[in-house]
Amino acid sequence: MVIILIIVGVLVIGGGIYYFIVQKSAKPEQPVAPQETKYFTISELESLCNLPGRCNEKMSCEEKDIFAKGYIDYDNVFDKKNYPQLPYEKFRLTDKPYASTLEKSKMTEIHALEVFATGDDNSAIFKKIYDNAADPKKLVFVNGRIEGFDMPTTGQCQRGIKLNITSEKEIKF
Repeated sequence: MVIILIIVGVLVIGGGIYYFIVQKSAKPEQPVAPQETKYFTISELESLCNLPGRCNEKMSCEEKDIFAKGYIDYDNVFDKKNYPQLPYEKFRLTDKPYASTLEKSKMTEIHALEVFATGDDNSAIFKKIYDNAADPKKLVFVNGRIEGFDMPTTGQCQRGIKLNITSEKEIKF
């Protein structure tokens, strides 16, 4: 027997209406297919969370499971196999298809989300990413949990978000 809890919500942000669906299933090994779920672009997530937030103040989107879509920035993929000195494993998801460093320097606005692999062994996550690197303009679908963090800068502070995932099943190409 499989128990599924579906929560449907409506948010009104800046004159726009956003619908979101969060599904929980007793069988997590059966991921929800992209066509069955609303996946947010990075800019939609920024609006949903009212970014940038205020430091030390939890945003309403934090600690929520969310579905995001975008493109992997292959210049910003950091796994333990290739970067053993780093204390984390992560990749960057953007609203626009992968661009070279030169192309990025000409862009005026890039919406990006850091996706952290937080499982004990994340090698399968990065294998899946590298296996799809031949087509960097391929849309990727990721589901994970939003975590907020403070970003102190010169004389001020803002709150941002990152997405945490634990399994390669949370990424679909």
